[in-house]
Parts: sequence; C-alpha cells; structure tokens
Amino acid sequence: MIFNPKAARAPRWREAVRGLLARARGYDWFETEGPGHGAQLACEAARAGADLIVVAGGDGTLHEVVNGLLGNALRPVILPLPLGTGNDFVRALGIPREPVAAAAALHRGRVRGIDVASVIGREYFVNAAGFGLDADVVRRRLGQPPGRRYTPAVVRTLLAHDPAQYELRVEDGPEGRRTFRGRALSITIANGNSVGGGYRIAPNADPRDGLLDVCIFEAMFPLRAIAHLWSVRHGRHTRLRGFHTWRCRSATLLAENLSCHLDGEYRNLSEDGSVTVEVLPQAIRVLA
Repeated sequence: MIFNPKAARAPRWREAVRGLLARARGYDWFETEGPGHGAQLACEAARAGADLIVVAGGDGTLHEVVNGLLGNALRPVILPLPLGTGNDFVRALGIPREPVAAAAALHRGRVRGIDVASVIGREYFVNAAGFGLDADVVRRRLGQPPGRRYTPAVVRTLLAHDPAQYELRVEDGPEGRRTFRGRALSITIANGNSVGGGYRIAPNADPRDGLLDVCIFEAMFPLRAIAHLWSVRHGRHTRLRGFHTWRCRSATLLAENLSCHLDGEYRNLSEDGSVTVEVLPQAIRVLA
C-alpha cells in the first residue's frame, strides 16, 4: 500500500482503507512524505518482490508510482484507490470513485493492460498532458489546499490567460498527417477522457486502444470560452467552431512556452522549444 496522507479525501478514508486490507496477508503500508516519494516507494516495493501495489491517492500519486516503475523497467500490478480531488484516470478505467467499491477489485478484479504516454526523454503520464490554459490553471493552484474545485480556478484563469503561439504535428494517426499552427487557448494530449475532475475534453479517448487523443481549442475571447465550459464538462464540444481533435500514436509540439501539466503536476519543458509525446501500448497492468 502506498497511501498519500495529503490527498483530498485521505483523512476521511484512512481507517476504511486499513479495514479493507485487514484480511490481506503479507502487505506493507507506506505513506508518502513529499514530492517524488511515491516513485521511490514504488520502485523499492517492486524490487523487494511486491506483485501488487495499491495506490491510495489522486492522479498525482498514481503519476509518481507509474514513473517510479516504468523508469526502472518494473511492472507489478497496480490497484488505484481514488482519494484525490480529480481522480480522472480512474474515471477513464471505469473504477468506482468510492474507495470501498474500488477496493473490491482485490477479491474479484481482473488484470488489464493499460496504455501510458511518454514525454520522450523526460517523464511518463497516465491521463493527460495539458498546455496553455490547462497548465496555467494548475500553476495558479500550486500551494492551495487539496479538495478545492477546479471550475472557479478555470474561470479566473480564463479572464487573465494570454493564448500562446504553437505548432503541433501529428503524422501517424488514423486521419493521416495533421498540422496546427496558430494561437491556441489549450492543447491537451489525452490518454484518458477527462481532466480537471470530470471535464470530458476527449470523450472518445480509451486508455486501452494504443492511441492518444490530441485536443486543440483555438484562441478565443474569454467570455466565449467560459460559455463553452458546460459543453466541455459533458463532452458536447467536439463540433464547436475552433475545436480540433485527432488521434495518433505520437505528436510533436513546438512553442516558446511549453509549460504544461502532466496528470495535474506542473512542469516547464521550454528549454528545447519542442516536445514529443508517444503512446506506450499496454505499458502498465491494472487490477480493476
């Protein structure tokens, strides 16, 4: 068990999670103590012979665990228990958001291979990489208490956000070669189908299909973007003017500012002026 005590719902569910594991034999309980600790704990557990790692936290905790395992070529089975604010990746997997129901997979679940995305030469992500507005929202939320809703932060950020100039190239998708050049409000490279606690930015994405869904919102006036939030929340935005979505195995993005979030973790990848993301089919095994 890797338990994140700082996750939004951790205090409420700590004892319930302990009770769920009370019948299990031969398990060890570890708690994360700061950024990067989840990756370290996962690597140490796998090298010590763990064949199942239960990850109790949010998308960020799962992000760390996956990076700790794939960064060291380790592949024990993972069981995510959603205790975070957004829990978007468990939504994509169809795992119940109620931790007790999710933990039932310990007894009746099945192991499935799940895709992961690689920011080549840098880091892995399981759910989504977001550039532009998405990254700005995450940056503004740094240091805030967990559990705060995303929508107010999105609206505040929209009113001040200045869309950047991007070039995006996709060459190996079902639609063939695609290129976007221009100012974009947001660019999301998605493995899962939602971000921000349920905004269905890529409603048709499937983390088992060996493809990534690239979603682009062109630059627009802030009030128009705010008016579209409800459509994005329910995945009804795909035919809106100024929105593009393509499926691919890899995508290359060029810009002066490549700040982003990876599974809700803020990063700045601007040093080289370009970043390439590729899908790694069936890279992790999940019990669900």
